[in-house]
Amino acid sequence: NVGYIVVLAFTPSFLVAGGMTLSTAGAIASAVTWAILVSLPLGGYLAERMRSPDQVMIGCFVLLAALIAALPLGAPPLMICILIGLLSGPPPGLIMALPAETLRPENRSAGMGVFYTCYYAAMAGLVPVAGLLRDAEDSPSAPLVFGAMMMLFSAVSLLGFRIVQRRQ
Repeated sequence: NVGYIVVLAFTPSFLVAGGMTLSTAGAIASAVTWAILVSLPLGGYLAERMRSPDQVMIGCFVLLAALIAALPLGAPPLMICILIGLLSGPPPGLIMALPAETLRPENRSAGMGVFYTCYYAAMAGLVPVAGLLRDAEDSPSAPLVFGAMMMLFSAVSLLGFRIVQRRQ
């Protein structure tokens, strides 16, 4: 979600810095949200059809990282924003199912408390890092590169989760 929020928050200013009007930049960035409305309910269906939620999540994370990184490289922003929205939809439901796979019923409440504490701490602590990078680098593309890195970090985190899960 950090990568997703960074895209929503910083794409308009990136596009404005490239010469686009604020209203056009905002409209293009909003395509991410419109597209995710279509793809969000399809995540579970896609994972069941493919019989591999991990492949769906990792594939989405890696493709999202590439798409977000393509924005500063001059890729067409409307197409990229639509694709980001479409690929952002499948992982959330699959991610929310992960704690239930690991936590036993007797410790599920406490485990979900830890899960949400980490989630909100990351959202509160990492999204501002994108703004700090923008200021430190004096570059409107720096937050987008950070967002792409967060997507790759999500893929690595999932792999780490599966390694720890197998050891248990």
